[in-house]
Amino acid sequence: MTFANIASAARLHIRAELLVAEIRFRRHLRKMALMAVAAAVGLVGLVFVNVALYQYLAASWGPVLAPLALGAVNGVLALLLLLVAAASRPGPELAAAEELRKLTAETLEADVKAGPLSLAGMVGSTAYDFQASRLLVPVIGLIIDALRRRKKAPGP
Repeated sequence: MTFANIASAARLHIRAELLVAEIRFRRHLRKMALMAVAAAVGLVGLVFVNVALYQYLAASWGPVLAPLALGAVNGVLALLLLLVAAASRPGPELAAAEELRKLTAETLEADVKAGPLSLAGMVGSTAYDFQASRLLVPVIGLIIDALRRRKKAPGP
């Protein structure tokens, strides 16, 4: 085990962590942006609908029951919107990134536990590292699977 092996495994693990964080951040950002736009448009429409319904119901139900009924309908509508927003789930990219993170963490732990650290290969080494090659095949497989899933998923 060389220092170069551990360093490359650590770099790959950090990249996997950053990839997972970036995907989660993008998902949350997109979710919040859509929720903000939907809330703004919905509030404008809801105000006009409430004014019209109040004018219509106030004549027949009176000044007490009309706003009470409108408040109840608005509360149910708000609850439904919150449930729809909470139902948003991550895509297959997050699962692939988490698998890559797990794989790199296991490889890094195995490298550290394997034995004494050798500084050979830190400078000018051109030897092919076996530990790094162990990561190559699963990573390529994960990338191909993610691309296949993306291609099969219906576009917006």
